[in-house]
Amino acid sequence: MKILIALILTTIPFATYAMCENERSNGTTISINECYKKEVQKSDKKIMQVYTNYKNTLNTTEQKNLLEVQRSWISYKMKQCNFEVASYGTIAGQLHAQCMINMNNRRINELNYMQDCGLESSSNFCMNYRPA
Repeated sequence: MKILIALILTTIPFATYAMCENERSNGTTISINECYKKEVQKSDKKIMQVYTNYKNTLNTTEQKNLLEVQRSWISYKMKQCNFEVASYGTIAGQLHAQCMINMNNRRINELNYMQDCGLESSSNFCMNYRPA
């Protein structure tokens, strides 16, 4: 199972790159950036759905704590992606979008793990399910 998770995490960047490959053939930065913008919006929508589903399983105190953690994570995601593309030129927008999508995918895995297993689970299923 750990090999499967590692394989998934290493292929995510390639899958993200391939999302807008059709736009690359047009040769315009604007169309490529628009494609990535839409992909980021889809990714943001997906993470919001997963977050909301998990939040709805928690009590009021846990929901407040999760909200605080999620806000911190969003801040971290923005800073991390800005840092990763700081030295790039016109391709920075595309790389930033790919980073945002990749970070969202990792967070979705974390949220699913927390919902399905809790943070302190020791079952065999959850030990194998834990995000790398």
